[in-house]
Amino acid sequence: MSDTASISQQMEAIARSLLGEPNPKLSSDHELRFGKRGSMSVDLAKAAWFDHERGVGGGVLDLIKDQTGVNGRDWIERHGSEIKRTRPAPRKANGKAAPLGKKVATYPYRDEAGALLFEVVRYEPKDFRPRRPDPDKPGKWIWSIKDVRQVPYRLPELKQQISLNHTVVVVEGEKDADALWSIGTPATCNAGGAGNWTTPLNAFFHGADIIIIPDHDPQTRNPKTGAPMFHSDGRPVLPGQDHAQAVARQLAGVAARVRILDLAKFWPEMPPKADISDWLALGHSRAELHALIDQAVDYQIPHVAVSTKTDADAGAPLLDNDPVDLWGNFEPPSLPRGLLPEPIENYAFAQAETMGVDPGGVAMAALAVCAAAIPDNIKLVMKRYTQEWTESARLWVGLVGLPSTKKSPIISATIKPLARLDAELLRKFLLEWSLYEQMEKEARKKASRPVQKRLRLEDTTIEGAQEVLAGSPNGVLLVQDELSGFFGSMDKYSGHRGGAKDRGFWLQSYNGGPYALNRVGRGAGIIPNLSVSLLGGVQPDVIRRLSSESYDDGFLQRMLLIMMRPADLGKDVSMPSVSKDYARLIERLTELRLQVSGSSNDDGDGVLRFDNLAQELRSKLEAEHLKLMQIEAINRKLAAHIGKYDGLFGRLCVTFHCIEHAHDSFIPEFVTEDTAKRVASFMRQFLLPHATAFYSGVLKLADDHDRLAAIAGYILARRSERITNRDIQRGDRTMRKLTRHDTESAFEQLEALGWVTKTPGPRLTDPSHWNVNPIVHEKFAARAVDERARREATVMLMRGLSG
Repeated sequence: MSDTASISQQMEAIARSLLGEPNPKLSSDHELRFGKRGSMSVDLAKAAWFDHERGVGGGVLDLIKDQTGVNGRDWIERHGSEIKRTRPAPRKANGKAAPLGKKVATYPYRDEAGALLFEVVRYEPKDFRPRRPDPDKPGKWIWSIKDVRQVPYRLPELKQQISLNHTVVVVEGEKDADALWSIGTPATCNAGGAGNWTTPLNAFFHGADIIIIPDHDPQTRNPKTGAPMFHSDGRPVLPGQDHAQAVARQLAGVAARVRILDLAKFWPEMPPKADISDWLALGHSRAELHALIDQAVDYQIPHVAVSTKTDADAGAPLLDNDPVDLWGNFEPPSLPRGLLPEPIENYAFAQAETMGVDPGGVAMAALAVCAAAIPDNIKLVMKRYTQEWTESARLWVGLVGLPSTKKSPIISATIKPLARLDAELLRKFLLEWSLYEQMEKEARKKASRPVQKRLRLEDTTIEGAQEVLAGSPNGVLLVQDELSGFFGSMDKYSGHRGGAKDRGFWLQSYNGGPYALNRVGRGAGIIPNLSVSLLGGVQPDVIRRLSSESYDDGFLQRMLLIMMRPADLGKDVSMPSVSKDYARLIERLTELRLQVSGSSNDDGDGVLRFDNLAQELRSKLEAEHLKLMQIEAINRKLAAHIGKYDGLFGRLCVTFHCIEHAHDSFIPEFVTEDTAKRVASFMRQFLLPHATAFYSGVLKLADDHDRLAAIAGYILARRSERITNRDIQRGDRTMRKLTRHDTESAFEQLEALGWVTKTPGPRLTDPSHWNVNPIVHEKFAARAVDERARREATVMLMRGLSG
């Protein structure tokens, strides 16, 4: 039987897995109808579906693609072994649904407050059915959990145990989790068993110590042929073990520690399909289990390449042996919930709904405004035993998108409270200056010259900014509606002096600190603290051109560049409370210099510190950022941006900490582990994926992207299994120009991207050859067809031109 026929036979199980339970009143033996009106039809005889509301349909693989957005065959490989957990009810000979077996257990899934979200009901013979309370019929159930929020099993207890820094075990099913709780070991799982861990679950495990214990599943066999099944990279398909690896990969950048405990290593006679419950049933104790846990080693993400897949919780590119799509784009994530300070999250989502814009853009613009409002004399000491490294709340944010993303309206809305406060300061200064100008000459000599203190700058020159910053030691927000003009002015304004001096001034403003002035005709002076937060917008094509034309001094890498999603229709709804709360927050933040407790001096300078657990997290992040910078072999600009993350972590911690205590009578001296965890997760889940999308999409994935794409296309077109420097010389014009050094460099980048692996030559002086990852020919088969067609067309064209 063909593979296609085998897949078609799974239509009913797959449809129920993706769509939930069908409408029993509208369904028949040969056709399932889903939805209250039955608008989604699944023809079991034809293995076809049709959505009557949208006018679309297709076969099994099309249904998977439509519902999940991923390739159908890939989805079946990951979830096929678990479809049985949501398989259709057995049918009698007359086609009517046969009764289920005996109900043996009900596993409730509750939210943080303990409210029931859904249940998983277990039957014998072994079967599982999810259900949720029917909101319209108390006491009744809807036998589907489609679109229901997914949470880990026993979430309320889980949160408490994580807060106490207790180790948490992740297992495959609820029975195993309950068995572990019965011996006093915190445990959890996801609904649906192996292969069904979803990204939203990651957020619940921030900073946790995780042990994953897989079931001892045998290798999956083809249900028709009985042949053992393998992954596309040659690994055997082992559902339990594969699930453990998948969960570990997802949590590696989120949890404080992740380990996998393979019981089979300590239980040689472990039967196939046995699990932790079976091990405990033999009489093993909690002490024995924790002795094994102590022997488990830390999980390491397989290091071969940076994949195009992103983890939404941690938000970073995953290291994988899956070759990267050199022609694809990285999709930045939407704004996650539960990480930002509550006033900012509430404002971002409410404002975005009203304006019809991306909440991520609103949130980042609001954070930039808050950072500018927080006085610079509130500093966070980054290390425990040295005082030299401090960070203040100072952020540079750029919104990247087409005009339709409404960047300018977002900026205008978020800066409004700060602009109002700044206008009051400007009016006060102008009044004082007017009175100063009206003084008699002798009186003016004795009087102090009015100082211009500001919170905001917009259209300004270097000289104008210097004048304002000299009287604004707590920093200002530089607002640039179009960053293109700001970048361009560095090269065009005051051409006799050159743009380097302008760039140096603004680069210094990112770091803060004293700045010496030496101005012709006006003498020397000093700006006590040259501190500027930056907020602006720019179009993708413009920033791409500016990046290629400007000197690479790290200016761009200091910015948090957010890829904006297209705008939608806004809503005419009232949001006075949220707007007022945000405005009051900005006003309170400007006053914090007088409210800092703990270490402070007479000038109100506040010294914040990490608590012990937060300091430990900072040290771990520093090591993680160093590892991430290994991407320098592929993309130097992205690596340089990641190199700013140690300091950025501190700046965001100051910002979050001050926002969350702005209305307290004083600001606590210590930044807590909870704040540090949320900042780390926000960076990993949101900021880093957006940076990856920018540096690999708006710019290009690799520094030599065109060259790498040409070699990759050559590999696909020739179906190469092995490639050498000499092969490159036979390629297209782009490839033939490469020197040996250029070729080696290109191959090293392709190796980092998962396309090839290096094999040294027989002698030290011989060039290496490179073995092609066989997955590329499977994953990019469609691209290979295009590449061969393009090359053949080029050959035919050249033949035609030559007569």
